[in-house]
Amino acid sequence: MAGKAGVWQFDRDDPTAAKEALKSLRDGQPLHVEIARGLLDDEHAILWVEGVDRDEIRRRGRLLMRRAEGAWRYADSNLDSVDE
Repeated sequence: MAGKAGVWQFDRDDPTAAKEALKSLRDGQPLHVEIARGLLDDEHAILWVEGVDRDEIRRRGRLLMRRAEGAWRYADSNLDSVDE
């Protein structure tokens, strides 16, 4: 999920702490998203997305992807809950 550059976020000596760190990263992130629009260059993609998270809360916002090692990888997001 974080790639080689993000491995520092996980405690290799404590599996419980690593599991909690992964859970924290996934909470609030939509399971499936619809892409409304996007901007793309050779190394970055900004996607405007909307989707529903594990708690059935609709989220909408921007997602930043970076190309690394020949693949697109999640870099950051700014997602807010949407009241409908």
